[in-house]
Amino acid sequence: MTRKRLANINAIAITKEELWQLARDAEAFQRDHPNNKGVLIVRVGWIAARMKKKKGERHRGFAIWCRMHALMLLLQEDDVSGWALPIMPDGSRLVNDALFSAAAVQPLIERDGQWAFERQSFLDKVLELAESEASA
Repeated sequence: MTRKRLANINAIAITKEELWQLARDAEAFQRDHPNNKGVLIVRVGWIAARMKKKKGERHRGFAIWCRMHALMLLLQEDDVSGWALPIMPDGSRLVNDALFSAAAVQPLIERDGQWAFERQSFLDKVLELAESEASA
């Protein structure tokens, strides 16, 4: 991945509502196809592309997928127990809204050939946004 491509992805403004819509669509797919757990991230990418293809915003759909992928990596790899409950038996996980708020605005980085969020700065942003949402 080139720095220019990463900069282009980070330049596309995404909303937390778009990320939540993608999560709801992926959850619906998982519920309707419980035996396809191994292909969920691929389906998430397909859903993101389809979400924006209709509006001619293919690059926007890709940016949404990149951010959701980075959030999924963080939730799988790191202890975010203050912001998310443990994974439930059905594979779902309840998360704080501030995680989606931060995922919509926090810059992506490249780590080990994947789009990701830098853990500490991401969690700092989550805390900042959670506090501002609580005081609003």
